[in-house]
Amino acid sequence: MTRAESTSAELQRSQTLEFPELPAARSGLVMPLLRALEVLSAFSAHDQWLGNKDIADRTGLPASTVNRFLRSLVALGYVGYCKERRQYRLAAPVLSLGYSATFHSDVQRLVRQDLIRFACAHNVTVLLAMRDRLDLVALESCTGTGSFRRSGLNVGTRIAISSSQMGHTLLASLPALERAYLLENIARRMPAQWEGLEPHLTESINQFRTMGFCYSLSKLDRDLGVVSVPMNVAGKGLFVLACIGSLAHMSKARVSRELGPQLAALASQFKHSLDASAASHYREEPEHGN
Repeated sequence: MTRAESTSAELQRSQTLEFPELPAARSGLVMPLLRALEVLSAFSAHDQWLGNKDIADRTGLPASTVNRFLRSLVALGYVGYCKERRQYRLAAPVLSLGYSATFHSDVQRLVRQDLIRFACAHNVTVLLAMRDRLDLVALESCTGTGSFRRSGLNVGTRIAISSSQMGHTLLASLPALERAYLLENIARRMPAQWEGLEPHLTESINQFRTMGFCYSLSKLDRDLGVVSVPMNVAGKGLFVLACIGSLAHMSKARVSRELGPQLAALASQFKHSLDASAASHYREEPEHGN
């Protein structure tokens, strides 16, 4: 059996695997809090207003449940409501939560200048993203000084794992069992997107195993090329680093000889710096009781 056939068989098996919800682990969760956070997470950087049905569709929660939690979130000030529109949007108090999380993260601080240099040197947009359930969320976005500009690639942008090159890169880098679990969730929650996922994922797995990076030239957007690399950082989680540019300037030869290897080297550099930073932080932490 070839590598591609083996991968295809693995994907087919993942559709029929049953993964229990681990009751022992979930028994300690405060479910109302979990549901409220799911409702807040339904809003993305591109959404100004969402209706009850929009939020229900994105979270998979019943509309009545969504409505109940929205009333509480409006009362607490985390969500605003427009009577004329009969729609909701995030309110200012949510920003304080986001800024607090960003302030305490050293990931952006350590990588930003190198992302800017890479973007300017190659006239691309560089994204650093991290997984949030079935999406990737952009933590940093840097665009070069050349002619390439692309809207919709801002910090906070949510990128579907199932239908993006960056998402396929993340899936390709996961251990088989973890990948199968995530694929089972995609198949259950997003059946329409599951239909076309297998061939793209098979290709990404082969690319990652042979080259150490993944790329797409017009596969998901006819005028864009995407090169992406996974980056697993101790104590921080799994990130995806990607460069996105005009298809006219991202030939297969340039990707394989220049952009792919250099992006992979940059990811390796980031991983080394972030791992070292985490190790230093742990050494400096006082032991309990001292």
